[in-house]
Order: sequence, then structure tokens, then C-alpha cells
Amino acid sequence: MQKIDRVVGPVICSFLTFFDKIFSLFSSNRDNKNIVKKILLIKFWGMGSIILVMPAIKKIKEFYPHGEIHFLTLSRNKELLESYANIISKKHLLNIDTNFTQVIINILKLLFKLRKEEFEVIVDLEFFTSFSAIVTYLIHAKVRAGFFAWEAWRGFLHNVTVPFNRYWHVKKNFENLIFRTIGIENTEDLPLEPPQVCFSLLSQDNQMLSEEIKNLINKDYICVNVNTGELALERRWPKENYINLCKKILQKYDVILVFIGSKSEREYVESVIKEINEKNKIKNLAGKTNFSCLVQLLKDSKLLITNDSGPLHLAAALNVPTLSFFGPETPVLYGPLGDNHVLFFKNIDCSPCINVHTGKIVKCIKKRPECMTRITVEEVFKKFEEHYGEKFKRIGP
Repeated sequence: MQKIDRVVGPVICSFLTFFDKIFSLFSSNRDNKNIVKKILLIKFWGMGSIILVMPAIKKIKEFYPHGEIHFLTLSRNKELLESYANIISKKHLLNIDTNFTQVIINILKLLFKLRKEEFEVIVDLEFFTSFSAIVTYLIHAKVRAGFFAWEAWRGFLHNVTVPFNRYWHVKKNFENLIFRTIGIENTEDLPLEPPQVCFSLLSQDNQMLSEEIKNLINKDYICVNVNTGELALERRWPKENYINLCKKILQKYDVILVFIGSKSEREYVESVIKEINEKNKIKNLAGKTNFSCLVQLLKDSKLLITNDSGPLHLAAALNVPTLSFFGPETPVLYGPLGDNHVLFFKNIDCSPCINVHTGKIVKCIKKRPECMTRITVEEVFKKFEEHYGEKFKRIGP
């Protein structure tokens, strides 16, 4: 999908930009900006990004209490959006986890359906993907907003453009784009919005897993996420470091380590657990948890140890302490918000190398990403003890 977006996307964007310029010569330009009944926000990728944009969407709801706020994302984010039903009026889902022909059919059906909604405002929250710009244009609205940068050509398919500031946190960038589009004056620091999940339904979703979670609730446990999602695996702190850190924690503290992740990540998680070799003190729930279960796990955990990834921002929204690792990406953009977070970032000469303008593709100039390997187990364990050691019962020296 990324490759198609980079190669084919700019060509389609250029064609549509030319078409739009011709069409605009024959169309009226009446200003209906103040008539806003329906707003569509688009963010296909990134669980963490969707969580970070929710405070701004809640502000829109306060600004337009009688308006409809729609959200378009991938079908894999369905449960995440359902947990924000108090903010989102209606969700629209695109399934790309199928064959290419079916993906094209799904896109066309979705475009036809959304054009009939007749949105007044569409805000494209993606970071410079051609696909989202094309979708925004084809759905059509009087106001079509998105991020702009000369180094990421997407034509001129947005008629409201806002620069992406790489020295601001992503949450602030989202708020700046949305508020400038809608015309909201906002200077306050908006708190993160925790997802609203009905935990009483867990037993109906997965009774055995629900029982496992319930058995953990009254125990001291730490959630561990050794994964980074689909993009940029270079963001992972080395496997051997996770193994040695977990061994140190289990040797000194009476605690359970609960590993999380998706189905595709379960094998990698299992390879880490196998090397730790502490079966009675470890649970591997990678690939077993739906979103509701993940929220329950994080909500009752004492700490999340994680790479730069979606669960980091979910934990922050749930006010759960975190210990996280950054290297290819900068915490200036994606650091956890709130108090009681410890993060590691070496800020070496080539770091960060991920850029939202180039699709977050990592091209490491070293044999291994030194930005991650330079973060030692010893310094991490020291910070763990300083900040979180008092939460757990000691069993060793």
C-alpha cells in the first residue's frame, strides 16, 4: 500500500488537481463556511494518532453541539472508534485486509456512500499520503483541509492547508489543523480522552480470556509491549535487551509480566518469552486480546514497558505509567503526554530518521539502529527502580 501511494498517488493527485482547476472555472464560489451540519475527519492508520486527535474532536462537538461528526478509518480500528461513541456521531470503515480487487471495490463503494452524505467540511488528518488526499477530494466538500509541505507532493486537492510543524507534538499539530479549519480559537491544553469501554461485556466476547484478566486484576502485573506495529520495525528496542530487563525485574520483584501484541506479532513475542524462561511469572496474551481486553489490561496494570507504538498513547490516555524507548522517531512528536512517564532517547547524530513527509520509512545508515542499541539494560533497570520499584514487593537483593 505504501509503495502504491508513493508511486501512483502523485500522478493521480496531479490529474485531479488539473481537473479541479478546470472545473472551478465553471462553478460558483458561494461561501457556505458558516453552515456546518456534517464534518468528516479521516485518519486511516495509527491507533495512537486516533487517540491523540480525540481531544480536538471533542472540542468540535462543543463548538457545533447540533452537528454530526463522522470519522473514516480502517476496519481494524472499529473497536477503537466504538470506544469513543460519546464523541463520534458516526463511523465509516474501509477494509483493506483482503485481496487487491476487493480493496478497490470497497474503496469505490465507500466513496459512493460518503458522497451522498454531503459533508460541509472534511479534514484529512493523514501525514502526506496521496491516498487520503484523493479520497478527501472525491468525497467532496466545500471545505477540504489537510497538512501541506512542498516536499510531499499531493497536488492541491485540499483548499485549506496547514503546515505540519515537526517541532510540535502530533497532538498539537492535529489541533492546529482542525481548529484553523473550523475557526475555533483555542489556547488551552486539552487533556487526553480515555476510551469508554464496557468491561462487563468482556465475558461475552471471550469468556476464557476474561477470566484470565479477572485473575490478574488483584495482582501486581506489568504489561510489556516488545512490538511497534507494521511500520518501522527499527523502533523496537533489541530483543536481547528486553529479555535481560525482564529477567532482572523478575529476579528482584514479585510481579507478573503480561506480554501484549497482535496476532501477527505473537510469534515474535513468544521468542522473547522463551528466552526469559519464567513460565510461572509470564503470560503471553499477544494475539488474544481485542481492544476492550487491551484497555482492561492496561487500566489495571502498574506499568507499561513499551516501544514507540499505539499502546503507549492508549496507556497515557488511561493515566497508566509508562517506560518507553525512542530512537528512529522523536519524542518531541510522539512522546507520551501526562505525568509519571519515563522515556529513553539518545538523540545521536542520525536520530530521528523517521519523517512524516516521507511515509515514515526508515533507512538506517548503520548496521544496527544505534539509537536503540545504545539504550542499555542497566540504565533502564536503574530508572525502573527509581520511579516504579516501590510499587512492587521485593524478593531479591
